[in-house]
Amino acid sequence: GCEYQDSVFVQLFSTPRFTLAQEVYETCVGNDITVLGPDTNITLAFNWSKNNQTVFTGKDFTTNVPGVYVLQVTDSNKCRATDNAELIFNANPVAVATASSYSCTERSVALNGQGGVSYEWSSDNGNQSNKKRYVITNIQHADSGWYQLVVTNEKLCTDTTEVFLEVRQTPD
Repeated sequence: GCEYQDSVFVQLFSTPRFTLAQEVYETCVGNDITVLGPDTNITLAFNWSKNNQTVFTGKDFTTNVPGVYVLQVTDSNKCRATDNAELIFNANPVAVATASSYSCTERSVALNGQGGVSYEWSSDNGNQSNKKRYVITNIQHADSGWYQLVVTNEKLCTDTTEVFLEVRQTPD
């Protein structure tokens, strides 16, 4: 019989190892999120995808579209590794500001806010309040003007609105 002998060289490469610095990114609608790829001392090819569609091929990317993004890195030996990041865009509140009628007996006006869990009133004339219902007592003509309301919800998202307050001088 005949005998035949051959040799095969097998080289094993290790899979690139990495983890994203953050697995969940959260912000408010209208903002962008920058997702950071891993810092590494080896050369990697980066491929970010969402729903199996490539969305970016660099290390870091910026978007305002929610969802789960998968980062696949490939090293020079064609070895691959993946990790993912979830991007959440929380809804903004809807700020509503109204002014009540003037009370002659109390000489006051109430500004009312709605739409959030915290409220910040301010005006050009220096009046400020962090109350949902902002009562201005001993009201004077100098209190006239625009009052800005910043409303914040439980996810720390904000909305801003204004209401105009006109205080007229009354004859004595």
